[in-house]
Amino acid sequence: ALLRMAAFPWGGAHARLADALEDAVRYWDLAGLLPRPWLSLSGGEQQRAQLARSQLQLMLAEPGDATLWLLDEPLAALDWRHQQTVLAACREQAARNSLVLASVHDMNAALAMATHVLVLGQGEVLMAGEMHQERFREALQEAFSVRLGWVSHPDDGRPWLVPLAG
Repeated sequence: ALLRMAAFPWGGAHARLADALEDAVRYWDLAGLLPRPWLSLSGGEQQRAQLARSQLQLMLAEPGDATLWLLDEPLAALDWRHQQTVLAACREQAARNSLVLASVHDMNAALAMATHVLVLGQGEVLMAGEMHQERFREALQEAFSVRLGWVSHPDDGRPWLVPLAG
C-alpha cells in the first residue's frame, strides 16, 4: 500500500505503475516485507520502503520533467549494504537530471555522494558550493569543534575523514 501511494499525484493510476513497482521492490529488497504489517517492520525496513516510495514518484514523472529528491537522513537505520543502495540510487537519480538534496551526518557518505555541499554550524553557513575536500574538512572542524584528518581508503585510495585525538 505504501508504494502504491507513490501514484497519488496521478490520481492513483499511472501507465507505468506496475512495472515501476516491481522494479522498486527488487531494487530496494522489499519482496519479503510486502505481506508484513507496517508496524512489524524495523526502522531500517521502514526507511527502505519510504525511500522506494519517494524514488518511485521520481520514476513516474514524465521524461524531461524537473525532479527533486529531498532526503532527510536517508542512511539512518540502514545497514552498510542498504546504505550503499541509497548512495547508488542518489547517483543514478542525479544522472537522470534529478536534483538530489540530502541531509546527512555521515561525512564520509557526503564525500562519496555529493558534488556540492552546504555545511551549517551554529546557524551559520560555513561552506556552500562545489565539494572541495580541504574546504569541507575545515568547515566541518569549525561546525563540530573537532580536529579532522585524512586517511586513504586501503582498497581504492579514496579519502576518508577521521576525527583526531585532542
